[in-house]
Amino acid sequence: AAAGPIAVTAGLELAGGFDRAWNDDPSARATVRWTRPARDGSPSVTVAGCTLVVTGVDLYGTVEGSAAFISVTDGGLSLARALIEAGGGLDATLVRASSSRVTILDSMLRSAGSLTARGLDLGDCSTQIGDTELVCLPGVRLYEAARIRGGAAELKAVRVDAKPSQAFSGLSAVASRVSAEGCAFFVSGGSSSCRVFTADAAILVVSSTFMDLAWGGDVTAFKAGASAELRVGHVTASVACGSAVFMDVDGVAWTLANSIVRMEASRSVLVRSGSLPPAGAVSANCLWGVTAYLEGPAPGASLAGLNAWAVPAFPNFLERPELTFSGAVKGILRLSPASACVDRGMSLPWAASFDMDGEPKPSELGLRRPDIGADEL
Repeated sequence: AAAGPIAVTAGLELAGGFDRAWNDDPSARATVRWTRPARDGSPSVTVAGCTLVVTGVDLYGTVEGSAAFISVTDGGLSLARALIEAGGGLDATLVRASSSRVTILDSMLRSAGSLTARGLDLGDCSTQIGDTELVCLPGVRLYEAARIRGGAAELKAVRVDAKPSQAFSGLSAVASRVSAEGCAFFVSGGSSSCRVFTADAAILVVSSTFMDLAWGGDVTAFKAGASAELRVGHVTASVACGSAVFMDVDGVAWTLANSIVRMEASRSVLVRSGSLPPAGAVSANCLWGVTAYLEGPAPGASLAGLNAWAVPAFPNFLERPELTFSGAVKGILRLSPASACVDRGMSLPWAASFDMDGEPKPSELGLRRPDIGADEL
């Protein structure tokens, strides 16, 4: 147990994964539990000018007021097979880092009860996150999984499970370059806004990603502001909410291709844009439940109006969900061999070369075309 705050100024490694004879044993874990929170909004762990390495260790703590549990400045943080759980206070962030290198692999970041909770808040960092879960436990009102300001981040096989009572934000990219591949978002509850991806003066590429959004309020799956670039491909999204906008873009370069979008809402907009779409911006998508395909200056009340902005050989089409999917495995909808999505996608050189299970997609030089959606048969 740690009674109070810890300052790391010369590098530190915390390692579990050993048995009593000091033999490697990945199933064996060490636990560090903070018995009281840091005062005056201070972090429980401060890392400055060096690197903290945590392997096979569970860290538990509480936050008082508005603070981060772990704060890293001009250094590094490496998590492998680690668990971080903290909560409490008005605004609790699990990991806050600036001008640092952050690597999180095969780990879990779990936010417990607090008014506002955030998994990651990273500024001007070089970030790699893989095979990791970001979890929001019941009792949190407003939850943000990750905020990335400046720098670059690569997310692969990241799963977000969140049930906040009021509002949700998945990944916010601000003046940064971010890619998300093979990720999954399971978000439910809520009474206010739900926004999964946001790009502001950033380059955001999302591919081979699954979304299951069952929300009590309004949903925007993708939001991009001025000076942003947004590319979305091979996404499978199931959205059930009050009202929905799948993509809300204004004055940005954007692409939506090879994706399955199923919406159940009183009003559902596929793309809301303040300007005309770029040529070929929206192509080879399988849609259902959309009440307005394009909202803005482009005429898009009909599917034919939407397809005026598609690559000619790759139109968007409608298909009932019972034909598209064969069922669900661990909550993830699986593509049916009988679906029109099979072998109907277009080549996307900027997208992941694998599906969300890590299975390879057909290459540009192959005899097959890729399937539409996050799942490749």
